[in-house]
Amino acid sequence: MSQTTYFFSIEDTSPSLEYQPWVDGDYTTGWQMWYTGSAFSQGSPGAEGTGVSYHSTSLFGANVTFHFYGTGFTLYGQSNCSFNVGVDGEVVATQLSSLNNVLYTDGDLSQGQHTVTLTATPNSTSSQILSFDGVVLSNSIPQSSGALVPRIFDNTDYDALQYFGNWTVQTDPRVPSVAHPASFHQTNISGASVFLNFTGRAVLVNGTVDSTSGRYSVELDGQMTLSNGSTSWFVPDALLFYMDGLDPNSTHLLNITNVDDGLTLQLNTFTVYSNVLTSGGASSGSGHSISGGLIAGVVVAVVAVIIILVLALSRRRRI
Repeated sequence: MSQTTYFFSIEDTSPSLEYQPWVDGDYTTGWQMWYTGSAFSQGSPGAEGTGVSYHSTSLFGANVTFHFYGTGFTLYGQSNCSFNVGVDGEVVATQLSSLNNVLYTDGDLSQGQHTVTLTATPNSTSSQILSFDGVVLSNSIPQSSGALVPRIFDNTDYDALQYFGNWTVQTDPRVPSVAHPASFHQTNISGASVFLNFTGRAVLVNGTVDSTSGRYSVELDGQMTLSNGSTSWFVPDALLFYMDGLDPNSTHLLNITNVDDGLTLQLNTFTVYSNVLTSGGASSGSGHSISGGLIAGVVVAVVAVIIILVLALSRRRRI
């Protein structure tokens, strides 16, 4: 049976990624976020970076983990140190370097739920660093199922979304982008929540994260995950949640709840992907991408990223 392969990108700024021991601190004792244009210099907490973002570490054992439903993945980044990749609890590769901004790729997994962990193993006596740019996931569906088509629910779509608790509608010329600013929903009250009923194969939620962000829970069909949106940078349209492999013919219930009183949860859009048959009864083409931000960004930064990172770290050590 002919298959349609599709891809989804998760940038390193997404709170759906689990960084250990922390997501954004000092790169020598955990992970630190930086940009190819701004390097490590923010000017002030909560500033928006310029260029391509990375999370870097020189700590042995620092890791980042993600969970997904699909058939493959490609890890992007740069490294001058060794690292290993674990899939479903088993170390599948130990690498010494990256190639063309690709750390590791595996496109031949059995379709299903998988857990992947990237772990840095630098030499503590040298200036070795692992920089993580993000991941591209792959999955496939029968071509006869039809094309995957997105339906975007704006945060002010009150016919689809049900808000509970104290929420306010805010605006910022940078959200979700300078080119297309739009209002967003915000709360800093613990327990404030929003519900969405939908039918589809995949769902994702985007929102703004910054230094005022805190923890939030996502419950989908009774399964709960907990994420932390806190970062020292301002990220105007981060991926807060993503899930694929849902029953495309069933109705699903998504609930997002702010956990920490006094810390913010900011929501931009909800996107549901469903199969739609063409007039011929099947989708055309062999594959497509349902998110292209990371794929476009990694090519631009391949040559410059190591030079910029080395210069930035050199300046930090001289201060």
